[in-house]
Amino acid sequence: MNFLKTSLYVSVALSAGLVACSDSSTPNDVAGGVTDIGNSLAYTGQVVDANGVGVVSARVVAYYDNWDNVSALDSVVTVTDANGKFEIKVDSGATFVLYASHDNECGFSKLDPASSSQDITIGSRTSITSSVKGKNSGFMRVVGSGEKALLDENGAFSFGAVPPGDISLVFVDQEKPQARIDFFTAGSANGVAIPPLDMWSANKNWLTISDPRYYNGSFGGISVYVPEGFVVPEEPKPDTTKPEPETPIDTAENLAIQVELHMDGDALVYNNDMSVASNVNYVEGISGQGILLSDGQFIDLGYIDPCAGDFTLAVWTKWNGFREVQNMGFQGGGYPGDSSQVPFQGGNYPGAYQGPYGAYQNVPYQTGTYQILVSQRSYWSDSTSRFQVQYDWTSRAITAVSNGLDLNTGYAWLVKADTEFGGMLPTNEWTFLTLVYKGGLLYFYVNAQLVSANVGVPFVPKDVVTPVPFRVGGSELPTDTWNGVLDEFRLESVARGEEWIRAQYEMYRAGHVSQHFPKK
Repeated sequence: MNFLKTSLYVSVALSAGLVACSDSSTPNDVAGGVTDIGNSLAYTGQVVDANGVGVVSARVVAYYDNWDNVSALDSVVTVTDANGKFEIKVDSGATFVLYASHDNECGFSKLDPASSSQDITIGSRTSITSSVKGKNSGFMRVVGSGEKALLDENGAFSFGAVPPGDISLVFVDQEKPQARIDFFTAGSANGVAIPPLDMWSANKNWLTISDPRYYNGSFGGISVYVPEGFVVPEEPKPDTTKPEPETPIDTAENLAIQVELHMDGDALVYNNDMSVASNVNYVEGISGQGILLSDGQFIDLGYIDPCAGDFTLAVWTKWNGFREVQNMGFQGGGYPGDSSQVPFQGGNYPGAYQGPYGAYQNVPYQTGTYQILVSQRSYWSDSTSRFQVQYDWTSRAITAVSNGLDLNTGYAWLVKADTEFGGMLPTNEWTFLTLVYKGGLLYFYVNAQLVSANVGVPFVPKDVVTPVPFRVGGSELPTDTWNGVLDEFRLESVARGEEWIRAQYEMYRAGHVSQHFPKK
């Protein structure tokens, strides 16, 4: 199905956590009283799983619904046979949508008006979040279900568990359908975050997205239907006035590792118990949407190993700063400690606490948590800890560490963090952080300004026997979560220069000064 080029959209099936996935048997072709079975048409098809195998005894429902309703009117139900095939009879003049379910898997399928046969693929459900610009009342609904997602004061809404397939989201206000957006989702496990929606000026019945990437194929976990007459926004053209990369290696083609996460549906979020996060907090980012991780969550990048050579790590963050806790105990992220003693941190650390309740640079002692920006480890205190960058609450600094107990060769003090305590990392505003590892030395930049030692900070990643996972924004410990929004993460196995870093910073900063940055 070429979803983007379809000129006639009939209807979409869905429910989302909306209609519970179940394989309960129901007599074939049972309606709730509105349908006219005497004047009916038979639709056939097959329910299949992700591998294309027919699903036996799957429940198939035809919901009589359309985007200009406020709820489904009626439904007809049947079940699949031993080959996963079904036949369902519906009113010849009705508009309806198809939904299938079996055990914990569900799915929806857009109907082809020229065909009397329609297959339905079922899979895992996913969350959908977005917002409607300029709106602070009303609700969103999924065609084929009476479930609602209320808009908050900022126009934001969230559905917790939507089956994969063809989806029509409808904005309803003052008890009337106002506009819709239609798209296809394959059921991304980590959730779908759609950028803010806006009323199309040429046709108020449609909601649109200003980001052109969503209309040029599958992006962010969805493929968006292009309404007739809608002109897809042009993608920004590269700024040719920016300096070219310094060396030929500064190209994507030559990178052994290249990871880009826009944090608008392309990041895999886990809980620290290794379960997939069912609720991901998508908020406004530096570009589109960003992710504000909940306590105990992290973004998983698998078993990549940037420390095998030079690398560059860049990320935008709106950091909330120091996070105090009532009882320190074991806070994770790097080191053991208690409320009466803070261990010396070693390496290039410029000083240490004095006495059980001493002070560092006249800063009163407070109990806090470590915050992991990135971690490459299985567990913090043993030989599986290769590399991590963290906010170290004991020094109020951004540091890099390897084995959590090896404080001599595996510790690098990069920069004093909190601006409140004379550091370089601001809070509650967008900041571009870049870490470059080149020839055994680390260089740390804040907003394209080198803030670590000019000559680089020596650092030796811990050798590991077997590959260990690389994570963003947290670790296996629930207290390690980064305290702030993350967006536009990039990791490359090449040491970028200052000109490239400055160009990246200016590219995102341009056009967002009034929205994201304080005036100078």
